[in-house]
Amino acid sequence: MSGIKELMRAEEEAAQIVADARKRRAQKLKSARQEANAEIQRLRQQKQAELDEQQKLLNLKNDNAKQLETETNQQIIEMKKIFDQNLDDVIDLLLTKIADVDVDVPDTYKQRGASARD
Repeated sequence: MSGIKELMRAEEEAAQIVADARKRRAQKLKSARQEANAEIQRLRQQKQAELDEQQKLLNLKNDNAKQLETETNQQIIEMKKIFDQNLDDVIDLLLTKIADVDVDVPDTYKQRGASARD
């Protein structure tokens, strides 16, 4: 009977060793999952920070573009206003210059003409 008792005790010890090994394995898996989740969370935060930074830069560029567009439109409006203010004066000046034709014969041509007749 002692042989059977030894076998039973050995079987119990083996079962205990297997149970302990399973517990350690489960603890290692749990620990690995926790570490993986922590790493995932850290990477998520890092990528979110990078995304937020890129979003800020994009918004800044959009704001700069909008500001530039607004300034450009204001300058165009001012130039049109100046153009409209000066349009009549420029037309009058051009018409005056076009109508102001000097019909006098220059002295050099007069001298040439006089010398050619001689």
